[in-house]
Amino acid sequence: MKHVLAFLFIIVFYSCNQKQQPINQNEVKTSNDFADTSKRIEQPALSGDSISALQALKIIEDAKSTGAKSIKIENLYEPIPNQLWELTDLDSLSLWGYRLSYISDSIGKLKNLKYLGLENTAIEKLPDSFGKLKNLEELNFLVALYIPDFPKSSLELKKLEEIHFSGALTFGETFAINFN
Repeated sequence: MKHVLAFLFIIVFYSCNQKQQPINQNEVKTSNDFADTSKRIEQPALSGDSISALQALKIIEDAKSTGAKSIKIENLYEPIPNQLWELTDLDSLSLWGYRLSYISDSIGKLKNLKYLGLENTAIEKLPDSFGKLKNLEELNFLVALYIPDFPKSSLELKKLEEIHFSGALTFGETFAINFN
């Protein structure tokens, strides 16, 4: 626990004092699949093509109707539909390839989230509500274009056990921090 808080303090301090640089994607390793759950909704493979917010909305609606606890949305180049933030029972969310530089402050509504995958994203700053994800255990930034700025509220994530990074902070190397 002390190690998590110390590391988050370093990240928050680093975020406040450094301009993030994009990484060389040829130098990073790929991430593992995200948390295993009994119900998981994923979009069909799209061969790297981007999807529209309407297609993402379909994935979200499917998750809502089936009671899925896990969603993976890939290559969304538009703002995330607000309906996602209504799925408060989600315990796993992966936004692989999300290309906007921000994520909605409404992410703080996903209080049951244990895993957040922001792999291959362009997010430059996490919102202040990020600290409301009190059940978050694992955070994944593998192949991210930036190591985002962390808000001070990140220090409130007492259950956070692992953070996976690659990129500017790690000079092209992939590493995971395990706080167990």
